[in-house]
Amino acid sequence: MIMIEAGANEIPEATMIEAIYKAHEVNQTIIAFIDKIVAEVGKKKHEYTSCAVPAEMFEEMKKIVSPAEMEEAVFTDDKQTREENIRVITDKLTELR
Repeated sequence: MIMIEAGANEIPEATMIEAIYKAHEVNQTIIAFIDKIVAEVGKKKHEYTSCAVPAEMFEEMKKIVSPAEMEEAVFTDDKQTREENIRVITDKLTELR
């Protein structure tokens, strides 16, 4: 069963189904056109370089700052308090370099 909002106007089901199929057909033409443009002039997708911390380093960090401390620092609503909490954690982590 599918329910489609049609502006509170009642229309015969056959008319709605015909409209859906026609819209799908037109959309396929538009999608093909977009794909053609992208193939001709589209630029390469941006490459993502992960900034993830290596697992070993992350485990060492958790020994210094517990996940609970980190969560509390990051998810504090007050901006000034949050920034201060993060600064304290950053200081803890940089002391051990």
